[in-house]
Amino acid sequence: MEGYRHAVSSADGTRIGLLTAGQGPPLLLVHGGMGCIASWQSLWDALTGRWRVTAMDRRGRGSSGDTEPYDVSREFEDVAAAAASLDGPADVFGHSFGATCALGAAAQGAPIRRLALYEPPGPQTAPREWRDRVRAMIAAGQPGPAMASFLTEIIGLTEEQVTEVTAAGPFWEAEPEHQDYLERYPNGYTCHFVRPGWKLPRRAGTVSS
Repeated sequence: MEGYRHAVSSADGTRIGLLTAGQGPPLLLVHGGMGCIASWQSLWDALTGRWRVTAMDRRGRGSSGDTEPYDVSREFEDVAAAAASLDGPADVFGHSFGATCALGAAAQGAPIRRLALYEPPGPQTAPREWRDRVRAMIAAGQPGPAMASFLTEIIGLTEEQVTEVTAAGPFWEAEPEHQDYLERYPNGYTCHFVRPGWKLPRRAGTVSS
């Protein structure tokens, strides 16, 4: 993806990484829960041909920093900070949980002209037992198995669909802005990190092949 990388500081001082390209009215892209800036690659050329596009890495992902403890209101502040750094009120396109973050930023008065929200999450439907189990995985430093549990037990993918990936290359071929994340969370997930040989943990009675 062509463009120049830069960053803004959110309200709590967290660095939020940005990529900007194109000419025209400002457009801010906010990716979903499993994404990063590179998630927009297939749309990048089409969008930058009509807008001055800025894509952000949400906190804890890619080129952005992170600050504990997590609070979703900080993600609203991240979007607001990114929007405020652009030239005038921006159109904002949010995907999945990124749509929630964009909507929250708008509700807080961020300089947003128009919102486009694609597949925003609905009411909470995951069982409490599953939520508690996944929170325990994350607290134990196991975000990878937690994500696998989400994909199989909540989304409904099979083990084969989750593990059927093609190796993208050795660890250090990951983009520089992802390497810090991978050092901190070697079992974690980014949109460029593939772990050859990783197998989905089996849970009796929850996943069928």
